[in-house]
Amino acid sequence: MLGTTLGHYRILEKLGAGGMGEVYRARDEKLNRDVALKVLPERLARDADRMARFEREAQLLASLNHTNIAAIYGIEDSGPVRAIVMEYVPGPTLAERIEAAPLPVEEALAAAKQIVDALEEAHDKGVVHRDLKPANVKVTADGKVKVLDFGLAKALDDEPVSTAAANSPTLSLAATRAGVILGTAGYMAPEQARGDRADRRADIWAFGVVLWEMLTGRKLFDGVTVSDILAAVLRAEVDLTVLPPATPPHVRAILRRCLEREKRKRLQAIGEARLLLEEPAIHLPQPTPHTTPPARLLWIAAAVLLLALASLAFVHFREARPQPQAARFLAAAPEKARFQLAPAVSPDGRRIAISVVLPNGQRQIAIRPVDSLDTQLVPGTEGGVLPFWSPDSRHLGFLARPGGSQQGRLKRVEIGGGPAVTLCDMEEFSRATWGRDGVIVFGQRRLMAVPEAGGTPSALPAPEGETRMQPHFLPDGRHYLFLAGPAQAAVLSVGARDSAEAARRRLAGAPFPIAEQVTSSFFANFSAAGTRVLAYLGGAGGGNELRWCDREGKTAPAGPPQGYGDVRFSPDGKRVALSIGDSSGGMTGRDIWLLEWGRNVRTKFTFDPGIETSPVWSPDGSRIAFASGREGGLNLYVKAASGSGREELLLKTEDSKFPADWSLDGRYLVYTAASRKTRQDIWMLPGPGVPGDRKPQVYLQTEFDESHARISPDGKYLAYNSNESGRAEVYVRPFPDATAGKWQVSSGGGGQPQWSRDGRELYYLGANRRLMAAPVKTAAAFEVATPTPLFETSIPGNIAPTATHSTRYGVAPDGRFLVVSSSEGTDQPMTIVLNWAPRGR
Repeated sequence: MLGTTLGHYRILEKLGAGGMGEVYRARDEKLNRDVALKVLPERLARDADRMARFEREAQLLASLNHTNIAAIYGIEDSGPVRAIVMEYVPGPTLAERIEAAPLPVEEALAAAKQIVDALEEAHDKGVVHRDLKPANVKVTADGKVKVLDFGLAKALDDEPVSTAAANSPTLSLAATRAGVILGTAGYMAPEQARGDRADRRADIWAFGVVLWEMLTGRKLFDGVTVSDILAAVLRAEVDLTVLPPATPPHVRAILRRCLEREKRKRLQAIGEARLLLEEPAIHLPQPTPHTTPPARLLWIAAAVLLLALASLAFVHFREARPQPQAARFLAAAPEKARFQLAPAVSPDGRRIAISVVLPNGQRQIAIRPVDSLDTQLVPGTEGGVLPFWSPDSRHLGFLARPGGSQQGRLKRVEIGGGPAVTLCDMEEFSRATWGRDGVIVFGQRRLMAVPEAGGTPSALPAPEGETRMQPHFLPDGRHYLFLAGPAQAAVLSVGARDSAEAARRRLAGAPFPIAEQVTSSFFANFSAAGTRVLAYLGGAGGGNELRWCDREGKTAPAGPPQGYGDVRFSPDGKRVALSIGDSSGGMTGRDIWLLEWGRNVRTKFTFDPGIETSPVWSPDGSRIAFASGREGGLNLYVKAASGSGREELLLKTEDSKFPADWSLDGRYLVYTAASRKTRQDIWMLPGPGVPGDRKPQVYLQTEFDESHARISPDGKYLAYNSNESGRAEVYVRPFPDATAGKWQVSSGGGGQPQWSRDGRELYYLGANRRLMAAPVKTAAAFEVATPTPLFETSIPGNIAPTATHSTRYGVAPDGRFLVVSSSEGTDQPMTIVLNWAPRGR
């Protein structure tokens, strides 16, 4: 029915199915709002008598008007199709929340109070739910509870009610889905299980079952068959000792009274539960006054009490639920494929999605069910990377990146089957996150939001000029984690969808280790669902490769796999300055190394435990300038290329800075500075030893991002990267006066420019990471010819000026290129850990 219309309702997506029909999200074209359509089964829609009874009952249900009850708007009759039009409530069901982990006591009680309010309103109107269960309770992003399907079990049932348990409303209407039968039977009151007529006290029983499940995280009555479950409902002991220790006494009292099998002993009105929740001190029984007994009786009482406590302790410790043990196992990629990056555990903890590289080099999303040995490719996700899940775990989002380009499209696909749907175009290589209110957020420079059904993205509020990237929604659905600042010096922050400022949050408790040797990169290579399931990529041997390439693309190894970043040849071409981090190319714990490539001798140049990156040689090769995070932000330092002596601080400001180039006459050290107001700009700092004012000067400052400045060998021009056209391109301006002209070199995307050593060519990376060569003339005036492709690379990262300040290739004196090449995927399996967090964490 997707894409069709019922009356003036356009069906957008399927939300679920059960014995009472299929549920769809639809658009009310008249009132411009989303609604939920419950399309009734054909056997009911064709029964005129039952539909007449249902319509009479539905009039009463529609009278319920309460903030915690999902409203019924009406009935849609479109030929043979009958549907109930209901309020659409975004967010997960309570069942999905519980499946991920038990609710904290405070959160469970907040939800319980709202369920009680909804039941009290309905009972006062003469409406009994009869099918209350976690799957019929929604929790919105702001924590509001909405109870669904009030009275529909009775409204759609045959009359009169049968006395046979097998024909009770809940069972007969769910006869086509065993999972629903099992789940529903577990919430029946004993009188329902026996086939008796249900009244408001059946809802009170079900409320107790739901509250118990919220607190414990497991079903109160469970079994293999319906008979097993009904038998447990009628006879199994309700063990309150498994409740969390923090459960207050008045909550235990509520559960005890709600779960009385004899309905006359049960709470007689749900309002009694409300009173206990609101004012437990008033409504809990108080101890009666008594006179002091004789000492002999005190000793007898004490002995009896000690004996009783000993017996209870024996029973308790004998039957106490054991601590869940962590289980760790490995999952292999599909045959002849390799895992690439960024696993994503579904919110319900049942599946893990991850991008893989196939033998033909094609990328695709694969899914590994936690309880299965097979990792299967997802149809429709060809070219897909960076998967992410919908809050209900039924849809998978991903970035479709054809040909390995940095740009692509944001897509979604239903796990149960169906074509992939394009949501919007993405200009940058970015991870995305799916909120409970139906909004997807993504971004690599500024964060954008797009509806889960697709549309035009809109920018989230943020301080002017601040770079925000890699968002991840927090459980409340409003706040999200993100990285603020340049990639090499990003700070983990918390933002809110409706606020430009970062929220004030702090970590609670001490950190504790979970796993070692987790592969790190710009994207997190781990994911978790609650405290139950953790997945990560790990193991040694990963990282980037250093390779020699000629103009035809023939390659030869130049170094072992490591986290190579920058590649900068010395002026004489005999040495190379490299920034090297962890084995996967991550940007933390980086140092600068010097490689004498003729002798293959490598020497460590910096030793600080923080970040040292972006090395730049002085014109005579005697010194190296670099960025260091040793004092908080990234500042500019210089050190003798021999490695002797101490580092000298050149420039320290609040903004993060990265050296880019050193002018031929030594007068200027060119660098990029990132600021909130003007994003990334190109500046000039008088070189060390240059007399006069040492104050930095702006070379190029616009409303866009500029980076990767490279001065031509004759010192007359400067090539740089900018996104002023809406995507990364390479431009050239005169140096040191940027206002005297401008030429665009690349078209269709370009980044990381480098001059040939004779100045006759300008190299850059195209949008598909192909190395391009543009013939240039700089003698009289600047001239550039049409660029030609040289060879494809697997250089990691993004050509956008915001992605990295590294230039991951260099030009040797003999014309060869020294290139950082990404190892496409890893041969290491994925590690899955169950019950990864100790209880109480």
